[in-house]
Amino acid sequence: MMIDYLKQAIEKMSKTAHDIKGGIPYLAQGKTYDDYSSRPSWWTNGFYPGILWLLYQYTQDKRFQTYALSVESKLDTVLDEFKDVDHDAGFIWKLSSVCHYEFTGNERSRIQGLKAASFLASRYHPQGEYIRAWNGDWARGHAIIDSLMNLSILYWASKELKDEGFYQIAKKAADTAIREFIREDGSLYHIVVFDESSGKRNGQRLGQGYSENSSWGRGTSWALYGMTISYRETKDLRYLEAAKKVASFVMKHLPSDYVPYADYLAPHEERRKKDSSAGAITACGFIQLYQLTQEESYLDMAKKMIKGLHDTCLAPEDHQALLLHGNVAYHAKDIHETDISIIYGDYYYLEALMMINGFKGYF
Repeated sequence: MMIDYLKQAIEKMSKTAHDIKGGIPYLAQGKTYDDYSSRPSWWTNGFYPGILWLLYQYTQDKRFQTYALSVESKLDTVLDEFKDVDHDAGFIWKLSSVCHYEFTGNERSRIQGLKAASFLASRYHPQGEYIRAWNGDWARGHAIIDSLMNLSILYWASKELKDEGFYQIAKKAADTAIREFIREDGSLYHIVVFDESSGKRNGQRLGQGYSENSSWGRGTSWALYGMTISYRETKDLRYLEAAKKVASFVMKHLPSDYVPYADYLAPHEERRKKDSSAGAITACGFIQLYQLTQEESYLDMAKKMIKGLHDTCLAPEDHQALLLHGNVAYHAKDIHETDISIIYGDYYYLEALMMINGFKGYF
């Protein structure tokens, strides 16, 4: 069944890629993705090249490589100008420049990946031991759970340069996530704010979930997958324990179709809002957790989640996207960000199918 789902997704996204070519898709409320080529610093701009490299891995069709390089070239200006780089450097350049380098040995792409890692490392706050999220005075001291995924490019850079500094920054940030973001029951805060001078925690903020004390669906998936990555790279059992804690919380709160709520702890009447992108990311986390532990319950959960996405969220054939029913944020006021297709949902759905069928994921 899983191989059939993969073949279906490869066929669909191959057609989409030949339509989009070197564009940069983000959202699709209808049949067609938009194009964010005019906003090269946008945080989701690595996911389409990531899809292209997944397609290339499976098919060896060099057209997908050509499209990926076209997108990568559009992202170069962001690193050159520096000012718009933030905590999402891993999402963008791990899936574009680093993939290019790992597939072809291209030295310029290696350098671009190392630049992105260096910029991300420069956002590390030594007193608070967190990675600052956004730019601007309003965001001073802000850290978010999403950054756990971006640590992947720091671990890569550490190995690439044989430089322990990147590794230590990634570990310290992961330690802070355990201490300040993940609650005892496995739920978590999206945004935590620290005092810039002392590094001490000032509290939490409402992010993209229902409330500052709830557990945003996609943020929960970042925590699950991100902690498994830190365990894979360090073999520190504290990260495995944290990942298992989040996994247990997810398994207790999933609905019968295994597609996560946009927020796991929203009031019962309102939490019927789903997020397919959270489901796809969470499935990847469970697959990675299974690969690291060989505990069959995690593989079984991943299969159930993938089947739930396939049965309830698959987009019609005439749509460019793979998945419907994504949500950017629980309280999104823009109709274009609610119940839509989102490029990172498609990326992680394809990555989950690739990994469960024995191929390589890119985080």
